[in-house]
Amino acid sequence: METANILIVDDMPDNVRLLMKMLSERGYKIQPATSGAHALAAASLEPPDLILLDILMPDMDGYQVCAALKANERTRDIPVIFISALQQVFDKVKAFSLGGVDYITKPFDLEEVLARVETHITLRKLQQHLEERVAARTAALQASERQYRLLVEQHPDGIGILQNSLFVFVNSALCALLGRPQERLIGLPPDTDLERSPLFSLRREQQEIWIETERSEILWEGAPAVMLVMRDVTERKRREDEIKAGRKRLRQENIRLRSAAKDRYRFGNIIGKSRAMQAVYELMTQASQTDANVVIFGESGTGKDLIAQTIHELSHRRKKPFIPVNCGSIQETLFEREFFGHRRGAFTGADKDVPGFFDAACGGTLFLDEVSELSLAMQVKLLRAIEDKGYMPVGDQRLKYADVRIIAATNRQLKDMVKNGTMREDFFYRIHVIPITVPPLRERKEDIPLLVEYLVQQAGETEDIPGIPGSILDLFYQYDWPGNIRQLQNLLQRYLTLKHLEFDDEMYNINDDAAQHIQAQSREGLKHATEAFERQFILNMLALNHGHKGKTAEMLQIDAKTLYRKMKEYRIATE
Repeated sequence: METANILIVDDMPDNVRLLMKMLSERGYKIQPATSGAHALAAASLEPPDLILLDILMPDMDGYQVCAALKANERTRDIPVIFISALQQVFDKVKAFSLGGVDYITKPFDLEEVLARVETHITLRKLQQHLEERVAARTAALQASERQYRLLVEQHPDGIGILQNSLFVFVNSALCALLGRPQERLIGLPPDTDLERSPLFSLRREQQEIWIETERSEILWEGAPAVMLVMRDVTERKRREDEIKAGRKRLRQENIRLRSAAKDRYRFGNIIGKSRAMQAVYELMTQASQTDANVVIFGESGTGKDLIAQTIHELSHRRKKPFIPVNCGSIQETLFEREFFGHRRGAFTGADKDVPGFFDAACGGTLFLDEVSELSLAMQVKLLRAIEDKGYMPVGDQRLKYADVRIIAATNRQLKDMVKNGTMREDFFYRIHVIPITVPPLRERKEDIPLLVEYLVQQAGETEDIPGIPGSILDLFYQYDWPGNIRQLQNLLQRYLTLKHLEFDDEMYNINDDAAQHIQAQSREGLKHATEAFERQFILNMLALNHGHKGKTAEMLQIDAKTLYRKMKEYRIATE
């Protein structure tokens, strides 16, 4: 069989190379075109068997190219498959109204493209073959026409001929496809607009059947007619719908998992827009998409427990329990009872079965806070349960199994513990699959205004809470916060209650008169202080980038439009 010639029209070289590689490997002869004018010239010079046509192109779009092809007698019958990122119904309707035979949306699936191409190449060959046969038989004797009818009757696809929108010929395959005998079709119009609809559905035996239609104009007994070639594509349509539904689920899951992506200041209940916290958010997103064990490093008060719970709530285990365990409070003699549970009669006073942490966390997440406090003996027992997913309750002789995801947290360097022998190396590597390091507050002071605003709102659930003066925020910026966010929360609660600000190593007393004076200096409260900080931060970034707004927007992790809006809002010169 002669090799089919395919013209690929796309102004994106990567798309052209990808399609050329796949179709060339299947034996097709490929001719690329990177513009509409190039495509029209190539098609007119050597008409291809099929055209893959992009819509959005700079010189002339795909609609214009298709219209020009259909207006040219030499190229009007070439099947055109539109392949575009445009997904609106209007765009697809327009494509088919201009003469397109199919429409594939980007990003495309290579196997889907190949299947569509093979289908339309086959249809093209069949159409050409049938047209040639019809033309020959039309000019020949009635005997030749009967031979043609016999050929069509034996064809597995449904074939019908319409004249003046009425059936004048149908083969047995078409009768079976439409579920009607020949006498209920000949001389009657079709139930649906088969002449124009390339894909339609109908009910047959209480099932929805999808039918694909190929239309071509012919001469029938010396008069213009329309030949329809129809086939049952229900199974293909079902697969396509499953693929689309799967893609939609993936998109929705991706949106859910990245709800706290760049340019956002919170991830669940975690607050912070600094670059350091954006990196933490990204690791949390990756961790939530797997079942791999996680260890969270960070100083006391940085919110390691909140990060662990957020990972759990974003994962597929979110409907199962999240069980936190403070490893520093577990006695070594009670370790197995606490983690694995015990059976009735296992020891004096054991009057009933009691589940352990593994039982409680089955299907969910077991959070091992301060995991560095586990002794070597406890590490051995826990490692065995993690590796084998099996454990034995105290007083039982049968193994139990639990599907548990481990998230650990510590404020110590576990690698140093491995070196000095206080942590087993095999236990370390078992929990240290995805490490996440939470920065201390002193390394992300740009998040302080957001944290203060959030914590003040949390403190004022049922009553109005006054704003924090800008002078108090200045003190917050100067302090190094050894107790991190937990210390900030405690200090804010104390200040809002007593108007008294006290750090661990310095004392700032603010009486009522002084507080009123500070409020008078900053009547707009926290909003004013936050805006002042944001304006100065933008100025600093612009200076660092020598006024280059594109680089500044990138460093600020916002788009250029947002940067221009904020510069206008804060009266920062844009030139």
